[in-house]
Amino acid sequence: MNNKKFFESFRFRMFSLDKGRHTDNYTNGGLNSNYICLLVKGSARLVSDGGTVYLKENDFFFIPKSCPYHSYWYTDGEDELTWYSFGVEALPVPDGGNYILQKIEADVAARAVFDKITESLKVCSETIGLLYMFFGMVSPFMKRAGSSYDASAERAVEYMRNNPQAKMSEVADFCDISEATLYNLFKKRFKKTPNEVRQRILCEKAEELLVTTDLSVEEISGRMGFSSSSYFRKIMKKHLDTTPTAIRKNSV
Repeated sequence: MNNKKFFESFRFRMFSLDKGRHTDNYTNGGLNSNYICLLVKGSARLVSDGGTVYLKENDFFFIPKSCPYHSYWYTDGEDELTWYSFGVEALPVPDGGNYILQKIEADVAARAVFDKITESLKVCSETIGLLYMFFGMVSPFMKRAGSSYDASAERAVEYMRNNPQAKMSEVADFCDISEATLYNLFKKRFKKTPNEVRQRILCEKAEELLVTTDLSVEEISGRMGFSSSSYFRKIMKKHLDTTPTAIRKNSV
Protein backbone atom coordinates (compact mmCIF):
# COMPACT_ATOMS: atom_id res chain seq x y z
CA MET A 1 0.00 0.00 0.00
CA ASN A 2 1.44 3.39 -0.99
CA ASN A 3 1.29 6.48 1.21
CA LYS A 4 -1.78 7.93 -0.51
CA LYS A 5 -3.82 4.75 -0.16
CA PHE A 6 -2.66 4.37 3.44
CA PHE A 7 -3.97 7.81 4.46
CA GLU A 8 -7.15 7.32 2.42
CA SER A 9 -7.87 4.14 4.39
CA PHE A 10 -8.69 6.26 7.47
CA ARG A 11 -12.08 7.95 7.74
CA PHE A 12 -12.42 10.58 10.48
CA ARG A 13 -15.85 12.20 10.72
CA MET A 14 -18.38 13.76 13.04
CA PHE A 15 -22.04 13.07 12.28
CA SER A 16 -24.89 15.38 13.36
CA LEU A 17 -28.56 14.64 12.70
CA ASP A 18 -31.70 16.46 13.80
CA LYS A 19 -33.76 13.26 14.00
CA GLY A 20 -33.30 9.57 14.66
CA ARG A 21 -32.82 6.95 11.98
CA HIS A 22 -32.37 3.25 11.30
CA THR A 23 -29.44 1.97 9.23
CA ASP A 24 -29.33 -1.54 7.79
CA ASN A 25 -25.72 -2.73 7.67
CA TYR A 26 -26.85 -6.33 7.99
CA THR A 27 -28.05 -6.99 4.46
CA ASN A 28 -24.83 -5.68 2.92
CA GLY A 29 -22.60 -7.72 5.26
CA GLY A 30 -21.31 -4.87 7.40
CA LEU A 31 -18.80 -2.09 6.84
CA ASN A 32 -15.51 -2.10 4.93
CA SER A 33 -13.50 -0.81 7.90
CA ASN A 34 -13.34 -1.07 11.66
CA TYR A 35 -14.91 1.89 13.42
CA ILE A 36 -13.98 3.39 16.78
CA CYS A 37 -16.70 5.83 17.81
CA LEU A 38 -17.97 8.12 20.56
CA LEU A 39 -21.64 8.98 20.99
CA VAL A 40 -21.74 12.65 22.00
CA LYS A 41 -25.50 13.36 22.02
CA GLY A 42 -28.53 11.12 21.82
CA SER A 43 -28.73 7.36 22.26
CA ALA A 44 -28.40 4.29 20.07
CA ARG A 45 -29.01 0.56 19.83
CA LEU A 46 -26.75 -1.68 17.75
CA VAL A 47 -28.05 -5.17 16.96
CA SER A 48 -25.86 -7.96 15.59
CA ASP A 49 -25.84 -11.75 15.73
CA GLY A 50 -23.74 -11.42 18.87
CA GLY A 51 -26.41 -9.48 20.75
CA THR A 52 -27.58 -5.92 21.37
CA VAL A 53 -25.44 -3.00 22.49
CA TYR A 54 -27.21 -0.05 24.12
CA LEU A 55 -25.44 3.30 23.97
CA LYS A 56 -25.94 6.59 25.76
CA GLU A 57 -24.15 9.93 25.70
CA ASN A 58 -20.36 9.74 26.20
CA ASP A 59 -20.21 6.00 25.44
CA PHE A 60 -17.39 4.74 23.25
CA PHE A 61 -18.16 1.82 20.96
CA PHE A 62 -16.49 -0.40 18.39
CA ILE A 63 -17.92 -1.73 15.13
CA PRO A 64 -15.72 -4.43 13.56
CA LYS A 65 -15.11 -4.73 9.86
CA SER A 66 -17.56 -6.98 7.98
CA CYS A 67 -19.87 -7.36 10.98
CA PRO A 68 -23.54 -7.45 9.86
CA TYR A 69 -25.66 -5.26 12.14
CA HIS A 70 -28.63 -2.91 12.38
CA SER A 71 -28.26 0.47 14.06
CA TYR A 72 -31.07 2.51 15.61
CA TRP A 73 -30.31 6.12 16.49
CA TYR A 74 -32.44 8.34 18.72
CA THR A 75 -32.46 12.05 19.53
CA ASP A 76 -33.02 13.29 23.07
CA GLY A 77 -35.60 16.05 23.12
CA GLU A 78 -34.42 19.10 21.21
CA ASP A 79 -30.78 18.03 21.05
CA GLU A 80 -29.11 16.84 17.87
CA LEU A 81 -27.86 13.31 17.46
CA THR A 82 -24.06 13.56 17.31
CA TRP A 83 -21.23 11.06 17.23
CA TYR A 84 -17.57 10.82 16.22
CA SER A 85 -16.64 8.03 13.84
CA PHE A 86 -13.04 6.98 13.16
CA GLY A 87 -12.68 4.33 10.48
CA VAL A 88 -9.51 2.25 10.21
CA GLU A 89 -8.99 -0.73 7.93
CA ALA A 90 -6.10 -2.36 9.79
CA LEU A 91 -5.74 -2.75 13.56
CA PRO A 92 -2.54 -3.67 15.46
CA VAL A 93 -3.60 -7.12 16.69
CA PRO A 94 -0.45 -9.32 16.73
CA ASP A 95 -2.26 -12.65 17.03
CA GLY A 96 -4.83 -11.80 14.39
CA GLY A 97 -7.78 -12.14 16.77
CA ASN A 98 -11.14 -10.55 16.02
CA TYR A 99 -13.05 -8.12 18.22
CA ILE A 100 -16.84 -8.16 18.41
CA LEU A 101 -19.26 -5.25 18.17
CA GLN A 102 -19.27 -3.74 21.64
CA LYS A 103 -19.18 -0.79 24.00
CA ILE A 104 -15.65 0.33 24.92
CA GLU A 105 -14.52 1.12 28.45
CA ALA A 106 -12.14 4.11 28.32
CA ASP A 107 -10.47 5.63 31.37
CA VAL A 108 -9.51 9.27 31.85
CA ALA A 109 -6.14 8.89 30.12
CA ALA A 110 -7.65 7.15 27.07
CA ARG A 111 -10.37 9.79 26.80
CA ALA A 112 -7.73 12.52 26.82
CA VAL A 113 -6.00 10.85 23.86
CA PHE A 114 -9.31 10.56 22.00
CA ASP A 115 -10.11 14.23 22.65
CA LYS A 116 -6.89 15.25 20.93
CA ILE A 117 -8.03 13.51 17.74
CA THR A 118 -11.37 15.31 17.75
CA GLU A 119 -9.73 18.73 17.86
CA SER A 120 -9.23 18.76 14.09
CA LEU A 121 -10.58 15.48 12.63
CA LYS A 122 -7.76 15.77 10.13
CA VAL A 123 -6.17 12.52 8.96
CA CYS A 124 -2.45 12.98 9.50
CA SER A 125 0.47 11.17 11.09
CA GLU A 126 -0.31 12.65 14.50
CA THR A 127 -4.01 11.75 14.59
CA ILE A 128 -3.38 8.26 13.18
CA GLY A 129 -0.77 7.71 15.87
CA LEU A 130 -3.20 8.94 18.54
CA LEU A 131 -5.94 6.64 17.27
CA TYR A 132 -3.66 3.62 17.49
CA MET A 133 -2.54 4.78 20.93
CA PHE A 134 -6.18 4.96 22.05
CA PHE A 135 -6.84 1.49 20.67
CA GLY A 136 -3.77 0.17 22.46
CA MET A 137 -5.06 1.58 25.75
CA VAL A 138 -8.58 0.12 25.50
CA SER A 139 -8.09 -3.10 23.50
CA PRO A 140 -6.83 -5.22 26.44
CA PHE A 141 -10.30 -4.86 27.96
CA MET A 142 -12.30 -5.38 24.77
CA LYS A 143 -14.17 -8.60 24.04
CA ARG A 144 -12.92 -10.89 21.31
CA ALA A 145 -14.49 -13.76 19.42
CA GLY A 146 -13.51 -17.28 18.52
CA SER A 147 -11.08 -18.18 21.30
CA SER A 148 -11.71 -20.35 24.36
CA TYR A 149 -9.03 -18.55 26.40
CA ASP A 150 -10.60 -15.20 25.46
CA ALA A 151 -13.99 -16.45 26.65
CA SER A 152 -12.52 -17.61 29.98
CA ALA A 153 -10.66 -14.33 30.42
CA GLU A 154 -13.79 -12.27 29.76
CA ARG A 155 -15.73 -14.47 32.18
CA ALA A 156 -13.10 -13.91 34.85
CA VAL A 157 -13.07 -10.13 34.33
CA GLU A 158 -16.85 -9.97 34.48
CA TYR A 159 -16.81 -11.89 37.78
CA MET A 160 -14.14 -9.53 39.12
CA ARG A 161 -16.21 -6.50 38.14
CA ASN A 162 -19.17 -7.89 40.07
CA ASN A 163 -17.01 -9.16 42.96
CA PRO A 164 -13.92 -6.90 43.09
CA GLN A 165 -12.91 -8.09 46.56
CA ALA A 166 -13.02 -11.79 45.64
CA LYS A 167 -9.89 -13.88 46.14
CA MET A 168 -8.14 -15.11 43.02
CA SER A 169 -8.91 -18.68 44.08
CA GLU A 170 -12.62 -17.77 43.93
CA VAL A 171 -12.23 -16.24 40.47
CA ALA A 172 -10.41 -19.34 39.26
CA ASP A 173 -13.07 -21.63 40.74
CA PHE A 174 -15.81 -19.62 39.04
CA CYS A 175 -14.06 -20.18 35.69
CA ASP A 176 -13.33 -23.87 36.45
CA ILE A 177 -9.58 -23.37 36.08
CA SER A 178 -6.58 -23.37 38.42
CA GLU A 179 -5.02 -20.20 39.81
CA ALA A 180 -1.90 -20.89 37.73
CA THR A 181 -4.02 -21.12 34.58
CA LEU A 182 -5.80 -17.91 35.55
CA TYR A 183 -2.47 -16.14 35.91
CA ASN A 184 -1.19 -17.42 32.54
CA LEU A 185 -4.52 -16.56 30.93
CA PHE A 186 -4.32 -12.94 32.06
CA LYS A 187 -0.67 -12.54 31.11
CA LYS A 188 -1.48 -13.84 27.61
CA ARG A 189 -4.73 -11.94 27.12
CA PHE A 190 -4.12 -8.66 28.97
CA LYS A 191 -0.34 -8.61 29.48
CA LYS A 192 -1.18 -8.06 33.17
CA THR A 193 -1.56 -10.17 36.29
CA PRO A 194 -5.06 -10.87 37.66
CA ASN A 195 -4.35 -8.53 40.58
CA GLU A 196 -3.34 -5.71 38.23
CA VAL A 197 -6.60 -6.13 36.32
CA ARG A 198 -8.54 -6.07 39.58
CA GLN A 199 -6.73 -2.88 40.61
CA ARG A 200 -7.77 -1.31 37.31
CA ILE A 201 -11.40 -2.33 37.94
CA LEU A 202 -11.28 -0.83 41.45
CA CYS A 203 -9.83 2.39 40.05
CA GLU A 204 -12.65 2.63 37.49
CA LYS A 205 -15.26 2.10 40.21
CA ALA A 206 -13.51 4.71 42.37
CA GLU A 207 -13.47 7.13 39.43
CA GLU A 208 -17.25 6.79 39.13
CA LEU A 209 -17.71 7.53 42.83
CA LEU A 210 -15.42 10.56 42.59
CA VAL A 211 -17.54 11.97 39.77
CA THR A 212 -21.02 11.08 41.05
CA THR A 213 -20.74 11.47 44.84
CA ASP A 214 -19.34 13.83 47.48
CA LEU A 215 -17.58 11.04 49.36
CA SER A 216 -14.08 11.93 50.50
CA VAL A 217 -11.03 10.29 48.97
CA GLU A 218 -10.47 8.45 52.24
CA GLU A 219 -14.03 7.10 52.25
CA ILE A 220 -13.79 5.94 48.64
CA SER A 221 -10.39 4.37 49.32
CA GLY A 222 -11.92 2.40 52.18
CA ARG A 223 -14.91 1.30 50.13
CA MET A 224 -12.61 -0.03 47.43
CA GLY A 225 -10.61 -1.99 49.97
CA PHE A 226 -7.30 -0.14 49.71
CA SER A 227 -5.07 -0.26 52.79
CA SER A 228 -4.62 3.52 52.84
CA SER A 229 -5.57 6.61 50.85
CA SER A 230 -1.92 7.14 49.90
CA TYR A 231 -1.75 3.63 48.41
CA PHE A 232 -5.06 4.30 46.64
CA ARG A 233 -3.58 7.44 45.05
CA LYS A 234 -0.49 5.48 43.96
CA ILE A 235 -2.58 2.76 42.29
CA MET A 236 -4.88 5.33 40.67
CA LYS A 237 -1.85 7.08 39.18
CA LYS A 238 -0.47 3.76 37.92
CA HIS A 239 -3.61 2.58 36.16
CA LEU A 240 -5.44 5.77 35.15
CA ASP A 241 -2.48 8.16 34.99
CA THR A 242 -4.32 10.70 37.12
CA THR A 243 -5.17 11.48 40.74
CA PRO A 244 -8.45 11.49 42.68
CA THR A 245 -8.19 15.25 43.07
CA ALA A 246 -7.74 15.76 39.33
CA ILE A 247 -10.69 13.52 38.48
CA ARG A 248 -12.98 15.38 40.83
CA LYS A 249 -11.75 18.78 39.62
CA ASN A 250 -12.26 17.89 35.94
CA SER A 251 -15.78 16.57 36.58
CA VAL A 252 -17.07 19.93 37.82
